[in-house]
Amino acid sequence: MDGMYDYMGQISTQMTGMYNYMGQMTTQMSTLQVTVNEMRNVFRSFSGRYIHVTVTSDYHNASNTNEKKCG
Repeated sequence: MDGMYDYMGQISTQMTGMYNYMGQMTTQMSTLQVTVNEMRNVFRSFSGRYIHVTVTSDYHNASNTNEKKCG
């Protein structure tokens, strides 16, 4: 009987460890979600200003390299 109680104690300890691990994972997930939301907000605030500039400069660079290749 003592051995069975020890075994039950081990199982409950493992279960507690698993719950702690799950708690850590959920904490990480929530912080990750916050980070994603922050990045999304930052991107949204910057995108309106910078996407036009980036697209036009990329297109400009591409046309310049094409001209150099042809020349």
